[in-house]
Amino acid sequence: MVKISVAIPTYEMRGVGHEVLEHALRSLFIQTFKDFEVVVSDQSVDYKTRDLCYSWSDKLNIVYCREEKKRGYFTANENWAIKHCAGEIIKFLDADDFLYNETSLEKTYNAFDDEDVRWVATNYIHTYDRVTLSDIHVPTMNPQIYVFNTIGTPSCISVRNENPVLFDENLRWAGDCEWYKRLVDAYGYPKILDEITAVHLLWSGQIANTFATGELQMEENRYIISKYEK
Repeated sequence: MVKISVAIPTYEMRGVGHEVLEHALRSLFIQTFKDFEVVVSDQSVDYKTRDLCYSWSDKLNIVYCREEKKRGYFTANENWAIKHCAGEIIKFLDADDFLYNETSLEKTYNAFDDEDVRWVATNYIHTYDRVTLSDIHVPTMNPQIYVFNTIGTPSCISVRNENPVLFDENLRWAGDCEWYKRLVDAYGYPKILDEITAVHLLWSGQIANTFATGELQMEENRYIISKYEK
């Protein structure tokens, strides 16, 4: 069993999905921590990402799998990745994000220094061009984490791979904050690691800038509130 599974859900992203994924793979290749696998769950309509993964198979331990049943639902894509993870720890990384530096996985694994640590949230930093970094985000908790996402991107999250909590596949946009709520219910608050481990790319191809219309956001917020505010 490997120590870390890096779970990367991806799709074609307007034709550049394989290109942004390669940047993530490059950040994994330089890690000081070597005992890990990369689990790529692919919802792409083409096979460019598959071909990219095959081309990297001599450099990284890549597990490639396709998720075609609920294409367009990142929650289903996340779950498919989770189900293929064999590591002790699952480190989540959105395909258009990447690791901050060469010690990101090492710091992530070391954060699970006690059996009571079930999940970890770390700081992350933003970029618009993958070169200039700014605006560090420090994850925090709040009583309504299911609708007010103060943790941020799943790319800052790692969990123990022991009956891991899955995403709600009814959601396409707000699945992350609803997932955080159920992680809290299952394990309590996360350990907050005061280290930057990931870089979050802000660009036009993000879910929030594509199909996440105001109508969809309101619909999903109503759905989540109906689950937790009865």
